[in-house]
Amino acid sequence: PEALLLSAWIGAMASAMLAFRYRNLPYALPLIPALALTAVEYAPRFKPRWSWPAVATAAALLLNVSVPGDRWGTAFRAAPPIPEARALREYYELGRPQWLFNVAPADEFYSFALPGLRVRYVFVDPAGVVVKYSPHYAWLGITVTGGEFENLDALRGEYARRLRSWGLDSDRPLATSIVVPSAQAVAAIVLRNPNADFSVPLIWVPVNDIAHRKVPSSPGRVFLLARESAARVVRTPLPKYW
Repeated sequence: PEALLLSAWIGAMASAMLAFRYRNLPYALPLIPALALTAVEYAPRFKPRWSWPAVATAAALLLNVSVPGDRWGTAFRAAPPIPEARALREYYELGRPQWLFNVAPADEFYSFALPGLRVRYVFVDPAGVVVKYSPHYAWLGITVTGGEFENLDALRGEYARRLRSWGLDSDRPLATSIVVPSAQAVAAIVLRNPNADFSVPLIWVPVNDIAHRKVPSSPGRVFLLARESAARVVRTPLPKYW
């Protein structure tokens, strides 16, 4: 029964990924427990004839990681810091309560990990790749076009119904991502949302925007902060290496 269960687990997950043709590593994560259990249960045991090869393999791996500078060594260095992350942390500490539109995000979604921050992501995608990548997000209203975002109030009821049909009784995920075809469409969103904040590439800042003040961000980017803002909120202090 255990072998059949593990086989069904691996087979169902692999079949789903092949059927939906998702090329995204996180979708393979549910396979890891099944593969680990399979390896523990059915891999060669540490019997006399297998013990020395196993010890030799472990020693080779330890040697490999102990000399990361050599050509044949493997380095597990810390990832380089993300320039935009520091700027977003400073923005977080301002305690601004409005939405932050992160345009063409360069933070590897660090902003999503900042507690209490209200973030929408804006992607410039003329080819429509973002929607094709996760089509169910578009159906649920999590990913919307610029036009759909402008009519979100009218669409909210239908999207909320679809979210409930998927077991989520909340419309909070709506318009988490906004997909637009051009930099001109980004400018339109900035001008139509004077009370929101923006993190945007410097070259896409609308020249006729008077509702926001520019604050330097990371290289090549700038914050556009709404001149009119609600009262500052108290943010949770972050650990040094958050």
